[in-house]
Amino acid sequence: MKKIFIYVFFAIFTSNFSYAEWLQHFIGDDSSIGYHDKNTMRYANGYYYVWTLNSNYEPLLIDSKFHKSHMAYVKVDCTFRKWGILSITAFTDVMATGESIVSYNYDDDFDWEYAMPDSNGAYLLDSIC
Repeated sequence: MKKIFIYVFFAIFTSNFSYAEWLQHFIGDDSSIGYHDKNTMRYANGYYYVWTLNSNYEPLLIDSKFHKSHMAYVKVDCTFRKWGILSITAFTDVMATGESIVSYNYDDDFDWEYAMPDSNGAYLLDSIC
């Protein structure tokens, strides 16, 4: 019984984003691509909660390592067209693969951002709302 529990625990907690249904909502001038995960999107108390993935951008340096993609858990307010990042993780390779370089949770520092026209945030809101 203990072995079954360990197997189930391992299977659940080691599954990755490959099971997500990533929907593209943005292509930037720099060839960066923004996606959101339709399967994990939830609506509660007037807000959408959704995982996003940004990839294929010019590598950025964090803690002396370059990251080429990041995933963020985002809170979306469709009424006032604003959004904010709840958590974010940067990866060394595209499509949230490779080593996880850094991860932040913004529980205490959450800020709303109003989506500027023709921005990644605006296209995300257009896709969700």
